[in-house]
Amino acid sequence: MPGSVVIGDALTATVIKSSSDNNSAGTFEIRFKNPYGRQVGSYNINDEIKIYVDTSADPSTLIMDGIIEDIIYDGVELDENLTIRGKDYSARLQDRTIEPEVYNNLPAGSIVKDIINKYTNNITTNNVESGNQTIDRIVFNQIPVFDGIKQLADLAGYIFYVDTSKDLHFSPKAGSSTGIVLDSGNVLQASFEERRDRIFNEIWVYGDRYLSNFREIFPVAALTDGSVATLLYQPHNTKVTTSTFPGSPLIGGIFNMGITSGVGGIEYLVSYDDSKIYFVSGTDIGISRAPLANGSAIIDYDRALPVVEVIKDNVSIANYGKRVMTIQDKNIKDPEIALNLAFAKIEEFSQSETEGNILIKGLANFEPNQVINVNLPFQNVNSQNYNIIEVRYDLTPEKLYSQEVITLRLNKKLPEASDFIKNLDLRIRKLESQDITNRDIITRTEFSTGSMGLRASGIFVESNTLGSSFILGKGYHGVSGPTFGGILGSIIGSGINFLGDSRSSFTINWSGGFF
Repeated sequence: MPGSVVIGDALTATVIKSSSDNNSAGTFEIRFKNPYGRQVGSYNINDEIKIYVDTSADPSTLIMDGIIEDIIYDGVELDENLTIRGKDYSARLQDRTIEPEVYNNLPAGSIVKDIINKYTNNITTNNVESGNQTIDRIVFNQIPVFDGIKQLADLAGYIFYVDTSKDLHFSPKAGSSTGIVLDSGNVLQASFEERRDRIFNEIWVYGDRYLSNFREIFPVAALTDGSVATLLYQPHNTKVTTSTFPGSPLIGGIFNMGITSGVGGIEYLVSYDDSKIYFVSGTDIGISRAPLANGSAIIDYDRALPVVEVIKDNVSIANYGKRVMTIQDKNIKDPEIALNLAFAKIEEFSQSETEGNILIKGLANFEPNQVINVNLPFQNVNSQNYNIIEVRYDLTPEKLYSQEVITLRLNKKLPEASDFIKNLDLRIRKLESQDITNRDIITRTEFSTGSMGLRASGIFVESNTLGSSFILGKGYHGVSGPTFGGILGSIIGSGINFLGDSRSSFTINWSGGFF
């Protein structure tokens, strides 16, 4: 194309187009000769790169539209080279995180559109399908946009990628057909791998815990040694009363933390790990309100109940033996979310997974999530339709000449070390963000030139003026009860020299935007 770099100017070029099933963005890497520094300054970080390829002298088929993320100059003696690397526009999904958000009873596609609108730039949503899958509740706490959409895709059984027009595709797996059959006539090399270690047919999903009030009543006869109550659960926020003094809660303490003596001292002790309540002897505190003969102790407390769901596929268990997957995610605070996730995982993993890698002869434009038919009986594949999850172009003059350019990854991506590291990183992010809520008050500092926009449901902009004096060490403006202090280095005679407090009242400069 006019103004573009033709492949003859490059030593090598590799383009990879990926869908979310490949768990990565599309990437490119181009290596140029750089004699006498001729390429210096030709490329900059964040430059847009468009890569075209077909069989014509002036190629017009766009296979990659992305941004440069890495520029490397290297050389030995007079042999200078330049390498540029980057990603397609799904990199925009990895650049930013989803601020604390909660979505309830919305189609997965609607949530995706809202996330893209709020937290990305340059990405459109013309090919985002809402679908019939309603997400009852999902919470995001500062996780990358890419990973948030991946969670929604997994729950809905969808796949996503960003195409060469910067449009996000979010749709059911198995898209349009390529109309091409891969067989011995156009396949140069093929491998298919099937593994049992990726089969899971019993899925346990553990979310966060929530506190639920519970009451137990202990007649005196049920107390061990007359003074110990053993509870069914470990107690939080315990309140103990007795039938002897029904309107007055007893004073509690922590077991093995010491007992004060005298009237009004501790009257029972809580041993959390043992789920026990110990009534303190009256001789230790002077007066005992422990339950008397024929009386009872009423113990109210909060018990911590887990959000947990388990699903089994008995047919898969019979075929492959039981294989258990355990998911622990404290960001899951609703049983419906846990149940939806368990269903999605059992559907994805209960049957054996096959990954196919095929080097084909010829040039063609493939897109992720297209369906292609493969007929290779010697590899136990008989006219089977597979999803394309990755398209790899190895663009060198030699490979273009022999038309050995395209490698397709089909059906599934079996895990590699990079997938383990990515999942580990995501789990750490979730652990670190589990206490973040959308109710947090956040102080924001921004550096910019020109105007600035804020995303909020409503806003007041207020100001006040300070007079000729102001209290040093004051907590904040407009609140009575200042913290008085002296001035460091000042001479103190009969008393402390203070700065005064002179300020105007607050004036609203601008308000609005509430809904």
